[in-house]
Amino acid sequence: MQLLNTLLTRSWIHALPTGARFLVTLLLTIAIAHAALRRADSEGWLLGVAVLAAYTLVLFASLWMVQVVLPVVLPLTAAGLVLLTTGLLGHVMAARRMVL
Repeated sequence: MQLLNTLLTRSWIHALPTGARFLVTLLLTIAIAHAALRRADSEGWLLGVAVLAAYTLVLFASLWMVQVVLPVVLPLTAAGLVLLTTGLLGHVMAARRMVL
């Protein structure tokens, strides 16, 4: 049924090329790292999570409105690693301040 609908309406689902997928991943991780490191304490981490949630909304909206599939696995994994490392960096820096 989906194949017949696609053939009759000619509304194809498009994917991004490899370079664009890498660029989306890089820009998302840079935006999250900038947001997470710009603010102190948990505000930055929550802002990074908000940027990730906004990307998720853009991902679903692009599929629904424009029929373009944005990358999912690599950007979300990279964003999770960035959030994890910025959280750990905050704990290490707080422990260093307590020692001094």
